[in-house]
Amino acid sequence: MTEAIIVFLLVFILIQEYLNRQERKKLIDAYLAKNLTELKQAEQIEKEKPKEGVNEVPPDYIPFEEATDEQFDLAIRKELGQETIVDKAKETFKKNLRRANG
Repeated sequence: MTEAIIVFLLVFILIQEYLNRQERKKLIDAYLAKNLTELKQAEQIEKEKPKEGVNEVPPDYIPFEEATDEQFDLAIRKELGQETIVDKAKETFKKNLRRANG
């Protein structure tokens, strides 16, 4: 009987802590918002935020350790927006080749 009471109290405390954190977050957001419109926008952005555990890996992802020098240079140029026409043509050719080989 005492074990059931202890378990009940622990569950109650955990639920109460969870609800308090949610309420505190809403209060901080409301305090930081300049007006009601900004608060609603912040709530909408929070709802649309992707889950942290869900990270999609692009199909052409190559781990750093396995990348050749050419692949590494291409990735850097892509990131900086300095990708050349030759780079784009090579990438398109490789994608088409993968599709053809299935």
